[in-house]
Amino acid sequence: MMLLMIFTLVKIGLTPLPGTVPGTVFLMADHEPSSSAEQAKQVDQAIQLYYDGRYEKALKLFKKALSSQRLTKIRTIGALQYLAYCEIALGDQQGAIRTFRRLLILKPEFRLPAGTAPKIYSLFKQVKASMPRHDTQPLARLAISHEAPKVGVAGKSLILRAKTNMMPKGGQLLVRYRYGTTGQYSRIQMEAGPHDTYMATIPPALGNKTNTLSYFICLIDSDDNKIGGAGSKERPFEVPLTPPQEKPKQAKSSGTSYHWWLWPVVGVVLVGTGLVVGLTLAKDNTPTGSAHVHFTLGD
Repeated sequence: MMLLMIFTLVKIGLTPLPGTVPGTVFLMADHEPSSSAEQAKQVDQAIQLYYDGRYEKALKLFKKALSSQRLTKIRTIGALQYLAYCEIALGDQQGAIRTFRRLLILKPEFRLPAGTAPKIYSLFKQVKASMPRHDTQPLARLAISHEAPKVGVAGKSLILRAKTNMMPKGGQLLVRYRYGTTGQYSRIQMEAGPHDTYMATIPPALGNKTNTLSYFICLIDSDDNKIGGAGSKERPFEVPLTPPQEKPKQAKSSGTSYHWWLWPVVGVVLVGTGLVVGLTLAKDNTPTGSAHVHFTLGD
């Protein structure tokens, strides 16, 4: 049985990065499950802006597309590759190092195409050589297990739990949360527990009027780059919050309640002003430790 593979070849005229040689770039069509059309279009536009020499605009567009988490793996790799190119062109070497690290975490065997500018190739080779073995695990192997609480209580803190099958060196799980469905997200780090479990306590909102908690979980690497997660900014988990229950009021006592602690002391008479307490044994002389207590309240 023969499989027919269809490739889309896109010829792009080059405005080279300083030190590069003009030529033709061919991009293979993405045959993984479709990326979001909007984000895929942003990547294509950003690549064209890069070749037009408009590096700052291209950089912003690459970052916008990558932040959506809706790109397929192939398009994500391409976006990271060209994002690093833009950062090098703008003189941001540290930014390019971080981007190449993200790319190599996603695809450890990635290689730059032949004819890549020596300046770019040298930096990429340096980053790849510095990647520890445990940091070069494919992103597909990372998994986060999390079950959102079904309900919470307004004005009360809420505990969130998650579990990951592996954690890159220096990695962290963060919860981005907000009360309600609008406004900025706050950030809190999940604390590591036994057996790759993590927990975070979301502080209560001010007042009890909020009826929803929205949040998502991010897995970030040592450079604060998002490499995985559960939920997203656009599609967060939402937990309904119920009003706090009022404590039942205690019925008021109709009289004075007295609590007495008595020891079976035989033959002791306490005399106070206006008060005589007498202890006498029961009629039978069996030493059971019980006694009859007579209270006489005097004037």
